[in-house]
Amino acid sequence: MFNGIVFCSRCLINCDEIASFSTRISVTTTCTGRACNAAKYQWQLFTTGDDRELNEISLTRDMTETALNLPGIIIKKNKLKQLDPHLSYLLKVTVSQDVGPSGNAAYQFRMNGPPRPGKCTVTPTHGEALETKFVFECLDWQVRRINFSLVIGLTGYLIPSFTFVSWD
Repeated sequence: MFNGIVFCSRCLINCDEIASFSTRISVTTTCTGRACNAAKYQWQLFTTGDDRELNEISLTRDMTETALNLPGIIIKKNKLKQLDPHLSYLLKVTVSQDVGPSGNAAYQFRMNGPPRPGKCTVTPTHGEALETKFVFECLDWQVRRINFSLVIGLTGYLIPSFTFVSWD
């Protein structure tokens, strides 16, 4: 009779190959079988490169919205930084039981960094609210993803966000 743990992990939120650093990341596990009732979970975070060497990063409770010993984990937005292009993150979960074998699964991803700022101008620089037509022009912004939104704020006012397209 097999008493091992059969499980798999999958990403639920922010699951692109290059994840958005300004959005939380959610990964969960699904466990099947009687051994799952007593299963213990432990999450770890690593960086890995072309050489496949794992370098552990201290995954602390202040980086997550969940405890590190649950079947799923949510990493808070803005907690992981963009790495060198040859490196990626590897989020690993180890599932064990008091007696019997343990297993692990991993989710690998890259992190998109914040946009590198360019320059924005507005023409005209003065005018009357709801009467003057203002033109906003933003140039030389750089991002690793194709689409990003920019919210432009004026003193006391918030203009709806615009979506810019970059072919970086």
